[in-house]
Amino acid sequence: YQQTHQWSTRTVKRQTIPQAKFSYDLSPVEVVVRKGDRRWYSFLTSILAIVGGAFSVMSMTAGVMNFASTHLKASLGKLG
Repeated sequence: YQQTHQWSTRTVKRQTIPQAKFSYDLSPVEVVVRKGDRRWYSFLTSILAIVGGAFSVMSMTAGVMNFASTHLKASLGKLG
């Protein structure tokens, strides 16, 4: 991580609008690739984590949709 700064002061006339200028220069991120042995249970754990995460997101989405549809129906007076 590296940070640099520059500053300067300037006198401006009363009729002009002061301005601030910001610029960002994002450095590229280094990616390190290592080749190594993976055990079968490490692969299985990764697969189960992906499946569990997808299930959790879909369950939360279904809950939000159910909640929204119930309130929409209640506001329209169509609850049975």
